[in-house]
Amino acid sequence: MILIANLLFFQSITLRWEPPAEIDRNGPLTGFKIKYRKAKKTGVQTETTPGNVKFYELKNLDRMSAYQIKIAAMTVNGTGPFTDWNNIETYENDLDESQVPGEPGWLRTKPSADSILVSWGPPMQQDIKVRAYVLGWGKGV
Repeated sequence: MILIANLLFFQSITLRWEPPAEIDRNGPLTGFKIKYRKAKKTGVQTETTPGNVKFYELKNLDRMSAYQIKIAAMTVNGTGPFTDWNNIETYENDLDESQVPGEPGWLRTKPSADSILVSWGPPMQQDIKVRAYVLGWGKGV
C-alpha cells in the first residue's frame, strides 16, 4: 500500500493512499485504519474510513509539530499489515495560495532504454502553497 501525506496545513494533514492490489488482499476491502502520533510520543490515535475512501484529513493538530502516520487496509477477514511510519510536520502558518509557485529548486533526470526517471526539489520560495506539478513530454513540449 502507498501512503502519501504531503498536503499540509497549519493544523491538519491530508492523507492520500492507494489500496493494496487485489492479489495482495485477504478478501473484500471494508475500510482503512489510520494510526498517528506526535513524533517521539507513545500515545497512538486511530481513525478508520470506509473501504471506498482513499483520502482522509487529520484535524486539530498542533502547529509546527512532527507527526508519524501509518495506514493498513481492513478486509472482511481482519486488518492487514501497516505501512512503515511516515514522518511529516505541520506548518506554523498556512501557506499563501494567492500566488503561483515558482519552478522547482532543482531538477534531475535519469534516462534508461524505455523510461526517464525525473526528480525535483521544492521551489526556492517556500511560503507559497504547491499543490502539484505538471510534467509534460513528447513532441512540441
